[in-house]
Amino acid sequence: MPPVHSLHSGDLPRRIRALMADQAITVSALARNLGWERTRVHRRIHGWTPITIDELIKLADALHVPVSELLAERAA
Repeated sequence: MPPVHSLHSGDLPRRIRALMADQAITVSALARNLGWERTRVHRRIHGWTPITIDELIKLADALHVPVSELLAERAA
């Protein structure tokens, strides 16, 4: 699947980190929940590796939010 974070001005990794902070979820805990290596999560939530659509769906599910919440534009 194609990466999606570049389509949203780099806001996607920031939104994921904000949701993690709001829910007090660590990178390690999210990685365990997803069944991914910790480095895989870390690289994506810091924008170093693009997030694919499949990964986006899994991340949204793990964070208990709809995909649309991760992609929504936020008012400044």
